Amino acid sequence: MSRPRGPRWNEGRRAERSWGAPCLRPPSVKRSSAQITAHYRAEELIGRQVIAVVNFPPKQVGPFVSEVLVLGAYDEGGEVILLRPDQAVGPGSKIG
Repeated sequence: MSRPRGPRWNEGRRAERSWGAPCLRPPSVKRSSAQITAHYRAEELIGRQVIAVVNFPPKQVGPFVSEVLVLGAYDEGGEVILLRPDQAVGPGSKIG
């Protein structure tokens, strides 16, 4: 039996409406090209729970391969503020 494919990078709207299940995954190493340097330093992010879409295929972003889509909201200056749970949840928890 074949495994259903997840949404592609350019199917964001479809993913938002019909897939709708980004989740907090068990700890693993994944790379993202998220542009979040205005509010965060790398050392501040170690061990922090964030919300990310993990079922997109890897995407080449310049010389970098991004494996997950980290979710955030734009502040008034257009910089990204990470979305994260306001209480601790277990790794792998589905987002509804």
